[in-house]
Amino acid sequence: MLELINEKRSEYMMAESLYVDGNDETGYTDELPPYPSHAPVPAPPALSKFQIYSDPIEFATVDQIAISVAQEDQKSFTDLVRQLVGRCGSDIEKASYAGLHCVVIKGYSKSAGYQPGVRFEDNRFRNSWNAVYVAGAWRFVQCNWGARHLVNAKEAPKAGNKTKSDSLRYEYDDHYFLTDPKEFIYEFFPLQSDWQLLKQPITLQEFEELPFVRSLFFRYGLYFSDPNTKAVMYTDSTGAATVRIAMPAHMQGSLIFHYNLKFYDSDGDSFEAVSLKRFVMQSVVSNMVAFRVHAPCSGAFLLDIFANAVTPKEYLTGEPMKFKSVCKFKICCEDLQTVMVPLPDCASGEWGPTKATRLFGLVPITHQDALVFAGRELETQFRMSRPLTDFMATLHKNGVEEKRLSKFVSHIVSDDIVTFNISFPEEGQYGLDIYTREMGAIHDTGEKHLLTHCCKYLINSSKRN
Repeated sequence: MLELINEKRSEYMMAESLYVDGNDETGYTDELPPYPSHAPVPAPPALSKFQIYSDPIEFATVDQIAISVAQEDQKSFTDLVRQLVGRCGSDIEKASYAGLHCVVIKGYSKSAGYQPGVRFEDNRFRNSWNAVYVAGAWRFVQCNWGARHLVNAKEAPKAGNKTKSDSLRYEYDDHYFLTDPKEFIYEFFPLQSDWQLLKQPITLQEFEELPFVRSLFFRYGLYFSDPNTKAVMYTDSTGAATVRIAMPAHMQGSLIFHYNLKFYDSDGDSFEAVSLKRFVMQSVVSNMVAFRVHAPCSGAFLLDIFANAVTPKEYLTGEPMKFKSVCKFKICCEDLQTVMVPLPDCASGEWGPTKATRLFGLVPITHQDALVFAGRELETQFRMSRPLTDFMATLHKNGVEEKRLSKFVSHIVSDDIVTFNISFPEEGQYGLDIYTREMGAIHDTGEKHLLTHCCKYLINSSKRN
C-alpha cells in the first residue's frame, strides 16, 4: 500500500509546496529525492520546525477540508483518506493522514501529576507518542497533548458538579506538532535513546534534572540564562535561591510574569499566617526576569512561574488577566541559619520601575533599581513620556497599619515630572506602591479606568544611609 502511494506521490513531489526551485533561504534545492519507500533510521533533523513552517495559519485551508469532511459519512477508510489528503500539497499537510512513515515511541513524560524532582522509577508516568517522517526527517507529534489539556485547579468545575470530561479542555497547541527535539526532550524521554533525535542523547537522570517547563515557555521564546539551571534548586545558608529566565527582545514589551509559592508536599501556601508569596522577590532588568526565593523555614517548596502576553492598553483597563504556567521548580532548604522576614505586604507582581516604563511610559529619573537604600527621607522622580493622571502612592511596613503610614507619603506633578516624597517614621524595611491611569482613559460607558498598579520599590531606611 505504501509503495503504491509513493508511486503516485512521485508525480507531484517536485511541485511540493514546501520545496521551491533553485536555492532559497531555507537551503532547499530542486534536487530532492522521492519520499523513501522504507522507513529511514532515526536521526536528528537538519532543519528546525521554524524553517519548515512558521505559523499554523498556513494550514487554514487543510483545516477547512477536514472540517467539511467531518460533516459527511464516509463509505470506507480509503474514501476518508482520499478526501482528506486529495488536495494536500505537502507531506506536512498530510501528517499524518496517510502514506507517511510513522512510528509509536514509548517512554516517560512529565504529564499530569508530575512535579519537579519526581523520579521515574515505576510506570506512573509512562506514555507514548509518534514520530513522523516528513520534510526529509523524523519529527515528533504528540496528538493528545496538541489537541487538549487538563484544566488547572482554578478553572476546574466546583466539587459535586465535576465529571471526567469537565477536566479536559480542547484547544490546539501547535507546540506538539513537529516539535524540535531539543524542546521535546524537556517533557518526553523515549526508552530507546535513538528516538531522542538528539546529536548527544541524555540519560534518564539528566532528563529528571531538566527544568519542568510547559509549551508556553517555548511559545514565548523563553530560555534560561544559566544553562545549568536544574528542576531542583538548593538554597544557601540564608535560605536564598534565585531562578532567572530570559526573554527575546520582541517579547520584552508585552510579557507579564507572576508566581506562586507553596509547600512541596502539601497545598499549604502560608507560614505563620503569612503568605509564602511574600518570601519571593520578582524583578525585571532588561530581558531578564528573576525570582529570588527566601525560604522562611527548612523544607521543600514548589515555585510555579506564570506568564501572559498583554498590550499596555489591555493592562491599563484594570481587567483581570489569565496567567498560564510556564515552568515549575522544587526549592529545597536543607539548613536555614538566618531567620527571614516576609517582604512588605504590597501589590503582587514584580518589584522595580521596569514595569512602569514598559506599560505606562513612566521613566525613572532617580531610582532605576527595585531595592532602594534611604535615610529618614526619600525623594523619587519619574518623567512621563505620555499623559498620566491621578497618581497615588501607599507605604507598607510589617507590623504597621497602612492607614498610619498614609500621612508619610505625598506627591506633586510639574509638567511631565512626578515627584514622590516619603518620610519614614522609623528605621526598617518599607514597600512603596505607586498607582496611576492614563489621561482621558474612558470606557465606552463613560467611566474612567480604575487606578492601575504601576510599580513598587523595596526601601531600606536607616540613619546610616
